[in-house]
Amino acid sequence: MHNFQICDPVFERPVGRKHRALAGLARLLGVQAELVPLPDQTTQMSTAEQRINLWHLAEQVLAYGVPGDFVDLGCFDGRTSAFIASILAGHDPARAFHLYDSFEHNLGLFTNTREALLAHFQTRQLPVPVIHAGRFETTLPAELPPTIAFAQIDCGIGAPPEFHAALITRCLGHVWPRLSPGAVCVVQDYHDPTSGSASENFYPFLKATVDAFLAPHGVGAVALYSGKYSHGFFRKPGGRVA
Repeated sequence: MHNFQICDPVFERPVGRKHRALAGLARLLGVQAELVPLPDQTTQMSTAEQRINLWHLAEQVLAYGVPGDFVDLGCFDGRTSAFIASILAGHDPARAFHLYDSFEHNLGLFTNTREALLAHFQTRQLPVPVIHAGRFETTLPAELPPTIAFAQIDCGIGAPPEFHAALITRCLGHVWPRLSPGAVCVVQDYHDPTSGSASENFYPFLKATVDAFLAPHGVGAVALYSGKYSHGFFRKPGGRVA
């Protein structure tokens, strides 16, 4: 199975004439650099680097046979979810994929986010996921599967830091006991300012929130290079993957 979905045009903002002109000027001047448009934060929910990381992490739990379903908390319009679903479809289509979102925020889209999500899955001829509509305060933990192999937590909605931190802690608290040994959990916007990454630290409080939750479990999150945006992951101890 190939991974060309990483560069699917659905993820990227079209390159305008101004950008092409600047790129042409840079080549004429002999500048050894590639000009890359900045992500549109209202509609582009991931970078190519993040999708590469997601590809490897999701494939890893499948390759090692970590039991459980896949979970995406904060799926928005489903573009990244459909990308993850394509990995499942190529390796283990029998696994359930659960998506959670309130679908209250359009963030610049001209259509309903749930309708956009279904369209992304239909366009890619992917099976419709299990959709849990509602705020996390109502869908968690009752609607989580009993066993999880891979989870993504993406709760960045521009809420006050105290509310956002409490929401992240709530998600982690309900996901953690359901993670199988060896399961992977990705936390979007996790940023380590000491890593030297050029990623933007949109939520400076988030790393401390995640680290505080994981510390009693003897687990640490790892920040990953991911271009303009940032994310990290941790693995539930006890699996076959070190």
